[in-house]
Amino acid sequence: MERRNLDLELFRDESAINRGEPGLVHSYMKCLATAMQAVGDGNGPAWWMGASGFAFRIWTCDTLCPSAMSMFDFNTILPQAIEQLGYKPVYISRLWDQQKQEARKRMEAHKHIVAAVDKGVPSIVWDLHEAEWGLITGYDDGRDAYFTITHDGHTSTMPYENLGQNGIDILAVSIPGDANDLSREEAIDKSIRIAVNHATQNEWADRPDYQNGFAGYDQWALVYERWGLLIDGGQIENIGVPIHEYAKYYAAHYYSARSYAREYLNLISNHDPDLANAATKYAQVADQLRYLWTEAPDSPTPNRQLLDDFVARLHNAKRLEAEAVEALKMYLGVKV
Repeated sequence: MERRNLDLELFRDESAINRGEPGLVHSYMKCLATAMQAVGDGNGPAWWMGASGFAFRIWTCDTLCPSAMSMFDFNTILPQAIEQLGYKPVYISRLWDQQKQEARKRMEAHKHIVAAVDKGVPSIVWDLHEAEWGLITGYDDGRDAYFTITHDGHTSTMPYENLGQNGIDILAVSIPGDANDLSREEAIDKSIRIAVNHATQNEWADRPDYQNGFAGYDQWALVYERWGLLIDGGQIENIGVPIHEYAKYYAAHYYSARSYAREYLNLISNHDPDLANAATKYAQVADQLRYLWTEAPDSPTPNRQLLDDFVARLHNAKRLEAEAVEALKMYLGVKV
């Protein structure tokens, strides 16, 4: 009976936190950063967020449901992020409509998870806790259980049989493999193309309930407008969701992301005027979103003026991001 567990903690970006920013928030990227640290990748969180494209993405739901953060094409974006960071992805997936493949895919994933742990690499796994990504850091054949780290840094265990069936019937296991031959220049070019494509909704979203790209800002602002109308009409009890908690969740995600967009573009600009311009614009987007994070309400009945301010800042953020994307297009040589 084999038993092994890696000595890992969930990655924290202390530099960003010391700047008064959230640091890494999206659970997939927190886990991928932890895996990058485990394999000895020294590029750091600004590169990881930017090169992967996650610094430039936004997904929203018409109720601000946290499900938006996972409402994208797993089979494209998850392995792509690893490729963009310079590694060959090991990726095993099974969706809810593929029940006949459940046992085979679970066994296939288990073999790769064990092999990765034996090489000192954790696996990034969907739905280990609270419909978020987490890490499998070890295995215990005597107990038929994995050792895990959740998205909020807690260690736990999970039965082997729960892999891909831990509450949400989807299997998605991502593991950084050997280094690939992607050059830094190629990674940068592809990341900028990811940013432009996402902004213009060329990445999949389950519309109309979910929106991404520029439309994501519009939907986010519309939720605040509707929230204010419910408060005005004394009907906040009809909202049906913990909207103030969701608002904090969204603000942390996207203030974090745009802070990394700023840092990444400053990192790679190398005096290029278009990248420098885009970095400045994303810094301004981050400034707009920071207020939504620092002033996120603690109750479902905040001051109406606060919600109006949030709406205005989201419209400003969209406008500024559109200017940033135009600069990225200029860098790519795309006609605008």
